Amino acid sequence: MHCRLLIPGLPLGNRESLADFARRRLPGLELLLARGRRTRVAIESREQWLLETFAVQKQQDWPSAPFALLGEGGAPGDAYWMHADPVYFSAGRDHVQVADAGPFVQLTADEAAQLAQDLSAHFGEALHLEVPHPQRWYARIASPPPGSTLALAQAAGRPMQTEAGSIQWHALMSEIQMVLHEHPVNVSREARGEPLFNGLWLWGGGRLSPARASGLREMLTANPLAAGLARAAGVPCSALPEDTLRWLARSSNNGVHFAVLDEPDANASGLLEGVERRWTAPLSSALRAGRIGMVTLHLQSRDAMIQAETTGLDLRRVWRLRRTLDRYLAP
Repeated sequence: MHCRLLIPGLPLGNRESLADFARRRLPGLELLLARGRRTRVAIESREQWLLETFAVQKQQDWPSAPFALLGEGGAPGDAYWMHADPVYFSAGRDHVQVADAGPFVQLTADEAAQLAQDLSAHFGEALHLEVPHPQRWYARIASPPPGSTLALAQAAGRPMQTEAGSIQWHALMSEIQMVLHEHPVNVSREARGEPLFNGLWLWGGGRLSPARASGLREMLTANPLAAGLARAAGVPCSALPEDTLRWLARSSNNGVHFAVLDEPDANASGLLEGVERRWTAPLSSALRAGRIGMVTLHLQSRDAMIQAETTGLDLRRVWRLRRTLDRYLAP
């Protein structure tokens, strides 16, 4: 059995953020990083990396939206879909910035459903919204944008750029803002002193296309994109197990089993302590005992990834001493 583990949201290359990792000892993770064969690669985003892992080609954008919608239980068909994340646009003296509104607005399911229904009715065939979760929206678009888009994680906090030839697209974005500003949900939230959102960030568009995953026997994740890619490739997908050793005991010994973990809310070092308890400590023990043949770690930040492949034989390289995590994560 080959176990792959994607751990997102780490501050690779940020020396100030890495200081906390120097004080934390996570023996299982340190062992796999010390004895394994490590490589460091640049990535555009987690979405790009996952799509390429499943042999999905880039379209105008990396088409994460239709696969994520599929992973949410939706039916993208052959339409053009985009992520439509709730955001808050703020105007500065000479620019506009965008912020992810999801974490602080905390729309209820009823509010999100009402907003999506009314926006879809307003725009008709031009834009139809599906909202499987109050913080995860998807838009079926009749006329795709004139150029590539930025993921919200890449755009948040930066001045917005107006691309040449995108007047119609920006008019659509502006009309969405106007509808949201006047909508009864936002009016009621403002009256109650609750946070508002005033726009949708559209990105990651495309159409569903073939996905392949040679040798992959199982996907374990709560991530909609990873789940959708597995479904498109015909790979069984399950929730992340609470007990990794129990999961190993009942799993097939053949093929690749891939776990894609959740993005941390804030504290990446705290995330790794949970990863150590649930994943890297039991996996390193199982590797040492010969119950699995290989563990591959994928430690991901916004624009970089450290990969470490470790076999049972690699664990015998005792001269490769464990170090604190900051030594492995630093550039």
